[in-house]
Amino acid sequence: MARLSRLAGLLLGISVLLPAARTPAEEKAPAVRASADAALAQAQDYLRHAAVADLLERESAKIALERSRREDVRRFAQTMIEDHAKSAEMLRTAARRDGLPPLEVTLDAQSKAKLGALERTAPEDFDVFYLQMQVEAHASVLALHRHFASEGKNTALSAAAAAIEPAVQRHLDLAKRLAAGPRTGG
Repeated sequence: MARLSRLAGLLLGISVLLPAARTPAEEKAPAVRASADAALAQAQDYLRHAAVADLLERESAKIALERSRREDVRRFAQTMIEDHAKSAEMLRTAARRDGLPPLEVTLDAQSKAKLGALERTAPEDFDVFYLQMQVEAHASVLALHRHFASEGKNTALSAAAAAIEPAVQRHLDLAKRLAAGPRTGG
């Protein structure tokens, strides 16, 4: 009995010194956590940029509705307000489905500066400036949506990015056509 007790003690001592055996799932857990953290950071970064872009589009379009001398530009601006409100809601819904925390959306300093420049543009230059701003903004956000649609790890949010992409492409194409069009009031 004493011998059995010493053997048990010896085994217990050895087991304390040896690292505990881990299952394959336990061994992968830190990598899985790191991957999940990276996916969350990627999704939040995408959401922040897309939400700010949507807000900037709506705010600049409101200015265009008031200041544009061209009816076709005013129609474009109204479309931007409507379509970017829809895409913002699509992103909020998708983020909720993916379990992402709600995002407080405010314009960043760069976006505020763009709006300020738009507001200060001379009336005769407004339409040209606004349309150029739209071409640049839509080209940039199109790349953002395309990248996240293909590389994003969040199912609903990636699907929303892919669904928004064709509308952004249409906006870009229309902004380019309008920018190439008449430059005077009408």
